[in-house]
Amino acid sequence: MLLKSLGVELKSTVYEGYDIGSQLKSISGWKDSGNGTNSSGFDAVPSGGGKSMSWIDTSDETSVLVTYPIGERGCWWTSGMWEGAANMFMNLSYKDNFLYGFPAWPENQFSVRCVKNE
Repeated sequence: MLLKSLGVELKSTVYEGYDIGSQLKSISGWKDSGNGTNSSGFDAVPSGGGKSMSWIDTSDETSVLVTYPIGERGCWWTSGMWEGAANMFMNLSYKDNFLYGFPAWPENQFSVRCVKNE
């Protein structure tokens, strides 16, 4: 709902919209002045996260937990589905103002935000 209200549509793995990351990011806390305007009121903080990646080659063929450092990335669970098969998470980075959507699994470590429908 929040993204639709901002005029955003999914194209591949990137939610494209005019400066959407900047509208969602908090005005402070992001590394290297990667802060936003928070004009959406979402106030996304760079809380970091962790993602299990099973497609990385390891000697014992197990998954590897990749961490996203606090200050560099913000990662949130969504109610959306990835191609109807997996849960989805949203990712913001200090490096740019794109909002990315990726598949996620239950063992991933992301933040939760409750957004009230109006």
